[in-house]
Amino acid sequence: DTAKWQFIGVVGGVPHATGYPLYVALDQVWVRVIPFGTIAWRVNLLSAVLGAATVAVLYVVLRQLGLRREVALATTLLFAFSQTFWTQAVVAEVYTLHLLFLVTVTACLARWRLGGANAWLLAGLGLYAVSFGHHLTTRLALPGIAWLVWTDRQRALTARNVAFVLVAARVGASQYLYLLRLSDIGAYHEGNLDTFGDVLGYVTGGEFKDSMFIFSWYGLLVGRVPMLFRFLRHEYFLLLAPMALGVWQGVWRASSPARRDVAVHLFLLGLLSAFYVIN
Repeated sequence: DTAKWQFIGVVGGVPHATGYPLYVALDQVWVRVIPFGTIAWRVNLLSAVLGAATVAVLYVVLRQLGLRREVALATTLLFAFSQTFWTQAVVAEVYTLHLLFLVTVTACLARWRLGGANAWLLAGLGLYAVSFGHHLTTRLALPGIAWLVWTDRQRALTARNVAFVLVAARVGASQYLYLLRLSDIGAYHEGNLDTFGDVLGYVTGGEFKDSMFIFSWYGLLVGRVPMLFRFLRHEYFLLLAPMALGVWQGVWRASSPARRDVAVHLFLLGLLSAFYVIN
């Protein structure tokens, strides 16, 4: 995949499902704007820049949750230098843009939930809609976002805000129409998309559908859940205990209801991501 992302911005075409139209468009612009280095190096650099931005915004989110500067900084650096994040931030891959969307949406919604202006809510929801054009696992954040909105529904559920969300959702979904354009140009095609039906099938998983959610409950408990814990132990080891303490502090002992609501959003995102991963 890394080699694919390194050249598709130049040669054009359709990558594997779900298509990633926003990343492809950004890739196409980036390799033309950056005037130095090989094409492959430029796209690697894109991942690093997006990863650095993710780390910076994560620090902001942690400060919003009430962490002291030194604790927020230490936590942010731990995330930045963790093995998995680092490996995805130094090669051409889609994941640092995905994480930048998630953490920036969280930062905007947290600012709003902590008493900020309505513009922060619209910014967060607008970015969330745009993120659907990149990596569809952003859907896993929807329950937490719904929780945040519901906990301050008097401010959130206005006719203007509902209208904005409907328009933003339509704009976000329409990004996948770019796949029809990509299917007509370029030299690289992993999918032939000629109709809206082809695009819909591609966006909803394409050839990967048959490999998802195929395990029995027994298979999940015996094989997949232990695999998840092996990964966590390998990635964090002795830090698992303070991580668990941090979740407990954030969700059940937050210093304010608003901060607790943001922590619940993050907890739900982590829980649903784990469930998705093991399937």
